[in-house]
Amino acid sequence: MYARVGGERIMDGGLYSPAEMMREALEGREAGGFKLRVRDFRKGRTDRETYFNVFLEKGEATSTRPV
Repeated sequence: MYARVGGERIMDGGLYSPAEMMREALEGREAGGFKLRVRDFRKGRTDRETYFNVFLEKGEATSTRPV
């Protein structure tokens, strides 16, 4: 079984949780000249929910607040 994340086909044979797939899809991607950094993963209300924050990074600087 496969899932599409950001137009890319990612294998979902039970090896990756939804949280791991989101981290893989977002971490290090570029948006408007910034790199995305995914941090602070925590369990949601159900097993299928996960909360996380996305920070912007440019060079050595990382945003102090999530976007």
